[in-house]
Amino acid sequence: EIVAEAANGNELVEAAGRIPADVLLVDISMPHLNGLEACRRLSRTRRGARVIILSMYDDRTLLEKALDSGVMGYVLKENAAEEVIHAIEQVYKNQFYISPKLRKYMVPAAGRAHNKKDASRTGRLTQREREVLQMIAEGASNKEIAHHMGRTLNTVLSHRKSIMRKLDIHNEAMLVRYALRQGISHL
Repeated sequence: EIVAEAANGNELVEAAGRIPADVLLVDISMPHLNGLEACRRLSRTRRGARVIILSMYDDRTLLEKALDSGVMGYVLKENAAEEVIHAIEQVYKNQFYISPKLRKYMVPAAGRAHNKKDASRTGRLTQREREVLQMIAEGASNKEIAHHMGRTLNTVLSHRKSIMRKLDIHNEAMLVRYALRQGISHL
């Protein structure tokens, strides 16, 4: 039974906090707050949330980031019609489900090859800064970001400056590239 739907990541986090659900089916590419960031927030606010990511990306890094974000399932959209029911059943039973095509990427956590420098830099960003970075990568203007977040333009500019300082990135094109590489945005 479908108990709720959300149009973006912020709505998902808000709805998950007030509507009980056994399994959450989350699109990795959502506006305003992507699926991975929404899952990170859910893992802190709804301990034990059983989440399945739907993605069109056959990508080892995104799979690892999803698992690190607390998801229990990762289903490729190209196979969703055949796999989603089985994935929901598995995750409902507290078992992991990874699309068969992605299982080739499964290695023990100790053997993962992470870019530690990038990961540690991203970890320095606040939740709000990660949200601003995602919206920058999605092409939103400073005014649009301020309106969406209910903040002043100066606050958004302050977040942007802080992001660039923390990441040691000094132009928007590099910010977008960084956000894509780190799975903060998938556009």
